[in-house]
Amino acid sequence: MATNLGGFERIRQIALVLIEEISLHLELSEPGASPDRTKESISTSHVSEDASVDLTGNPMDQRRSVSQEGLSADVSESENVQALGKAGRPHQCTACKQVFVGSSELAVHKKVHQAEKPYKCLDCEKRFCSKANMLRHHQIHTGQKPYQCLVCGNTFRQQEQLIAHERTHTGETPFHCVVCGKDFNRKSVFLTHQRIHTGERPYKCSFCNKRFIRRAYHAIHERIHAREKQKPYECPECRKGFSYRATLMRHRRIHTEEKPHKCSHCGKSFSQRTNLVSHLRIHTGERPYQCSQCGKGFRWQLHLKRHQKIHTGEKPHECPDCGKSFSRRDTLLNHRRTHTGEKPYECPDCGRNFNHPCNLIEHQKTHTGEKPHECPECGKNFSRRDTLIKHQRTHTGEKPYECPECGKSFHHPYTLIKHQRTHAEEKPYECPECGKSFIQKKAFIRHQAIHLGKTSS
Repeated sequence: MATNLGGFERIRQIALVLIEEISLHLELSEPGASPDRTKESISTSHVSEDASVDLTGNPMDQRRSVSQEGLSADVSESENVQALGKAGRPHQCTACKQVFVGSSELAVHKKVHQAEKPYKCLDCEKRFCSKANMLRHHQIHTGQKPYQCLVCGNTFRQQEQLIAHERTHTGETPFHCVVCGKDFNRKSVFLTHQRIHTGERPYKCSFCNKRFIRRAYHAIHERIHAREKQKPYECPECRKGFSYRATLMRHRRIHTEEKPHKCSHCGKSFSQRTNLVSHLRIHTGERPYQCSQCGKGFRWQLHLKRHQKIHTGEKPHECPDCGKSFSRRDTLLNHRRTHTGEKPYECPDCGRNFNHPCNLIEHQKTHTGEKPHECPECGKNFSRRDTLIKHQRTHTGEKPYECPECGKSFHHPYTLIKHQRTHAEEKPYECPECGKSFIQKKAFIRHQAIHLGKTSS
């Protein structure tokens, strides 16, 4: 008799877990989900994967999950009885055909179709079908997070969130897509992923009827329409909308090519005053955006953000040819031209090609004779800023590039590279006439002149 009572007590605990999980599923599952898939998730995953029952009160590593095998052995008969009504029929929703454990769970579910939400949050007035879902939601406002991870200490509002989080530590991915073989550690992500294969798009835009797989994508899309409503000023040329008339007037200069803001230094004109202000920093040398790590200043905030990746060490862009990584995508694209030999930027004056637009701009100064960078020590002018910086080291005596072999220092990095060849005995410049090799290009050119002199004589 005691054994039977123990069995019934276990059945009662399992039934309570199932009820709680089903009511939670109704709140968390996204509207429009496939009935068959939802049914399957309740009958299998909610029992074997998500509904972890702490029967002993022990921590995570001692918690025992209610497995499919345990159910079939102990509660299969009782579960079948519970799943059938008094007339021997299952508790099935007539609208979506989902099956539930009992009549009370079915009654709660039917409120989804009836749009009946009698329980209202007193803080934000959001409504819910069940009191349990409303109480779970209310934890958002109270900030209460009673479920703590024993591994990392993170806390969560709901037990399901904790269970899903624990899988990040164990590496468990129990939700398997049979179509593409991809595994997931969260059921919600798995169900959303399945829509890629089924083509289901349950979220429809109320403005243009466009449909989306994810609720987040739907929300982002609808904001576009909301912004359009708040932009009553439309450009007659391209139909783009603007919130203010002044913004529209500035935009229309793109079409009229009007550039009223002129630089007093070089005469270059701009359609917007903000662009002129940014341009003036080239002449004034102003660099208002300073790196908090090294103190280096930048003219534009975008350049500062790019620079900060140097300190974080972040290099997400990898070259597929040689495996070298870069912090910026445009740097990777420029680097790849060293493999392809592509030089898409052509000088209109002499036809010379370059692999980077900056190199072309600097080269063009040799045609215009422009030398905007002046040395404050001796007044000498240079066409490139980096050339000025190198020149200034002749005044300061700074030699920041040190040879790791002998400790000798140099003004320029390429001088150090040439010097290091003396240690490595590297001679990359080989004469095609006699096969003699040289460390430096200058020595190689001088040597070639000997052969040219012999040929001419």
